[in-house]
Amino acid sequence: MKMNEEKLGSGLTILNESGIKGVVPFTGSMVALWLTYFQDIDGDVFIQACMKHIAQSRFFPTISDILEICLEKRDHLSIDQIWSEFKNTKKDERDPMITEAFRIAGISKNYFQSMTIDTAIRYAKPSVEKVYKSLLENEKNQMIDNVCDNALISYKSNKQLT
Repeated sequence: MKMNEEKLGSGLTILNESGIKGVVPFTGSMVALWLTYFQDIDGDVFIQACMKHIAQSRFFPTISDILEICLEKRDHLSIDQIWSEFKNTKKDERDPMITEAFRIAGISKNYFQSMTIDTAIRYAKPSVEKVYKSLLENEKNQMIDNVCDNALISYKSNKQLT
């Protein structure tokens, strides 16, 4: 469910009542600013991010603190999980990012199946892991860019800026 004022208010109330340091009273303009940045984030994801922040920090979050938690869209798989998924699933059932990581690393399904354990451990796994992490970081950066672009568009239309 897309963000709305009720979900935003619930998350901010959780933060304010948590006992973390630096709690700030939210004015109407602050709520509008937060809503601008989180308008494309699922409301339940936002509330979960607020709760996660409380568990990880003693200080009141910035917009970027909560946004970063919200954008942890993917579970970061271990190289063994990535390896297993590539080995045990059909291409059309596999996470496309895993398929892309193997492609960029230059490892085809045939090469993968003929690979010795030593080759896999020494060369292939580190290469795939590095590419996979880079793809995750690129995806996260793209999501942040999209959120910021949408927030700016919304802010400009609300403030009638040119």
